[in-house]
Amino acid sequence: MANGDIEFLGRIDPQVKIRGYRIELGEIETHLAKHELVNKVVVIDRQGEDGVNYFFAYIVAREPFDLSTLRNYLSQSLPEYMIPAFFTSVDQIPWTISGKVDRKALPAQEITASKNYVAPRNKIEEKLVEIWAEVLNLNKEVIGIDSDFFQLGGHSLKAAILIANIHKKLDRNLSLIQVLITPTIRGIASLIEVMDWVNTGNTNNSSINTDVHQENEEIIL
Repeated sequence: MANGDIEFLGRIDPQVKIRGYRIELGEIETHLAKHELVNKVVVIDRQGEDGVNYFFAYIVAREPFDLSTLRNYLSQSLPEYMIPAFFTSVDQIPWTISGKVDRKALPAQEITASKNYVAPRNKIEEKLVEIWAEVLNLNKEVIGIDSDFFQLGGHSLKAAILIANIHKKLDRNLSLIQVLITPTIRGIASLIEVMDWVNTGNTNNSSINTDVHQENEEIIL
């Protein structure tokens, strides 16, 4: 620098390593930039409060839109581990004098309760909120039953931990694909209700089938 200080810019190459994968951030930015509503985009890696590194995507959009659509958009062309955990809309991308992204000037990702927050309605949903808060290292107050597990910083490894905790604390067995398809507490609670209904229904059906079989035997006799 002009004053004699040395500014550390990081690695010469743009690769970063997250969850065992070495990834080019530019590749993620290129895919995001192809979206018709994205004007400019910067993806960085940053350590979360749990000590784990995550991808953060900062988007300058051409017009307001639901940032969750970008996750679905990227999932069509990138593996899950390359999809940013957080998407943030910004007015502009800050740059340093040397032409690099000013990481320090980028806003920190703050997770707050959604405007459409819906509180848990029963004991199952309350317990699921507690499990999510533990797995995602979040306060329960920001997790509604329609919150998306992956939009709150979840990923496949945390989803596996979530499944294990649900089995341990609720004695219910869910698959990873079920969580990927239904990543909300409302959806998972509905799955649990269906599982309980099927288990109860099978027992009742067995009793009904036995009664019908006995009646048929009487008719034959």
